[in-house]
Amino acid sequence: PAPAAQHALVGLIELEPPDPSAALFAINGVTQRFKIGEAIGNSGWTLVSVNNKEAIIRRNGEVRSVYIGQQF
Repeated sequence: PAPAAQHALVGLIELEPPDPSAALFAINGVTQRFKIGEAIGNSGWTLVSVNNKEAIIRRNGEVRSVYIGQQF
């Protein structure tokens, strides 16, 4: 089987409503932008919120706080 993809939070884009905040995740070294509510690549994780220099992600009921530079 192929090795699992490497995911890391590399940046946050905090915007005021109605503009959706977003997070920048590096997936296997390629940075991509994901808006709140979007699935993060094929990781199974969904971006829930962005605030105070952290991203909140959820997968199958598990919720995690991810900080810039942290992998998951």
